[in-house]
Amino acid sequence: MEIQRFVYLCFAWLLFANIYSSISGQTIFQNQLTYADSLFEQGNYFDAVTEYKRLLFFNSSGKYEYTANYKIAMCYKSGGKLDEAIKYFTLSVLSSKNKVIYSNQNFKLYGAIFCEKQQRTLSFY
Repeated sequence: MEIQRFVYLCFAWLLFANIYSSISGQTIFQNQLTYADSLFEQGNYFDAVTEYKRLLFFNSSGKYEYTANYKIAMCYKSGGKLDEAIKYFTLSVLSSKNKVIYSNQNFKLYGAIFCEKQQRTLSFY
């Protein structure tokens, strides 16, 4: 009896959550993106990376692929992990729908990362 009641409550909760997200216009994935963005804005770059990667893993539609990869790259750039930043900038370009606009935007970021990396290398000598 308890198990049946538990299953019923879980089903009701899922139904309510689905209706609420439809009414509010926000999906679970949009909420995930908003949460990851808030972590980034607070300077919690590596926590934000985890949330962006979680968004990529669970959202199989590809709707957030460009945005999540781009923001992961920005997190890594801000956190000083430039090789990872370049990897995710590349993934964002590959997943973008408008190749010209996003390629131009990412080209500028590649240049900035390359210059920053060169300065770090030179500062060790």
